[in-house]
Amino acid sequence: MNPGFFEFISQLSNLEKTRNFNVFAEYSLEPFTKLIKKYKLNQRNDSTQCRIGVIGTNAKGSITHFLGEYFRLSGFKTGLYTSPHLLSPQERIRIGTSSMQFRNITENELNELLSEWISLGAESDFKSFSFFELFTCAAFSFFEKEGIEIQIYEAGLGGRLDATKLAEPDIVILGSIGLDHKEILGDTKEEILREKLGICSHHTKIIYAIRPKEKALEDRILQWSFENQIPCVLFSEKPEDGDYLIRNKNFCYQVFQKILNLESVFNETKINRILAFSEYEPKISFPSGRLSVLKESPLVIFDPAHNPEAFLETLKSLQSLYPKIRFQVLAGILRDKDGDSILKILRMEKQRGSIFNFSILRDSGFSLPQNCNKNESIGLNELSQFLKSDSLEPTLVLGSFRLYPIVLQAI
Repeated sequence: MNPGFFEFISQLSNLEKTRNFNVFAEYSLEPFTKLIKKYKLNQRNDSTQCRIGVIGTNAKGSITHFLGEYFRLSGFKTGLYTSPHLLSPQERIRIGTSSMQFRNITENELNELLSEWISLGAESDFKSFSFFELFTCAAFSFFEKEGIEIQIYEAGLGGRLDATKLAEPDIVILGSIGLDHKEILGDTKEEILREKLGICSHHTKIIYAIRPKEKALEDRILQWSFENQIPCVLFSEKPEDGDYLIRNKNFCYQVFQKILNLESVFNETKINRILAFSEYEPKISFPSGRLSVLKESPLVIFDPAHNPEAFLETLKSLQSLYPKIRFQVLAGILRDKDGDSILKILRMEKQRGSIFNFSILRDSGFSLPQNCNKNESIGLNELSQFLKSDSLEPTLVLGSFRLYPIVLQAI
């Protein structure tokens, strides 16, 4: 009897869980590539219209979601591959159509994929995969099996060595670049950018990107584009558009319009599917877990911001959404993040009066910044009691997707 998918995958290394990213010092995508090719897991069938790779330090998840919504609502069978997940790993692989909102892959569907791989003699080979690599294989296989026309893959980490590179994307979407995972991707934004753009393949026809705030970074993107002979189109954000989700949604609509008019990707019958923004807007859903209201009274909001740039963006967005409310902040910082810079931001925002107070979680896999004072920290048991209090002030919880189930259970 074949093992179930989750039984099989539980035996694989999971870097997201262990945060042991030191393995990337000697990591090569070549073994994974050989097995993908051996079992023909990334082959495209006749229904595949376009594969899109989404990269960047921040905004990847919301860009993947919104772009998927525009394609789905315009009549394309659309698949999304995202990470990490909020509650269930099955959230990572979703499919949707104009008549069906995105649904998660089921456990039975995952079990069927594993059985098919085992029947090909792949079981021993696949035991060498990581958790992320096997889920990426599942996305490749499931999307092709379901005849998904538009396949959108959010990169997990970087791009050049990311498993989603094997999707060989026709189009690459670049979100914002920040200083995260420096020990793996590089010490400067320019180095990190180069690693992420390494996701491009011989299939890649064009790059669409949010215009960086730094002119030097913009120049580096355009230089890379010229040297690699892949056109790049930059889109400027409009600060007046409000919170980061609205800005990302508007960016995605502009990109969506451009993509549908690529003659090298779509024929004329596909191009005719584009509608005006006003026709899409009422039907567009927002991604779960981003600026999400978990409780109305007292107000509790969750956001997965997990690096300094994202913290600033979320706090800025909150001020736009709730200009008359001052929030207290509960943050969980994973040990591989820049906790000192995050602590500095929280202290600065408290001093400015833009937030009421803050506390940083000190256990359950989270770590305190080196200079964090005891009165600036909170334990897991205290956190649960704190969130259950009837006198709770408006609260923002952020720092990691791992906090989402913890907070849901607490409130």
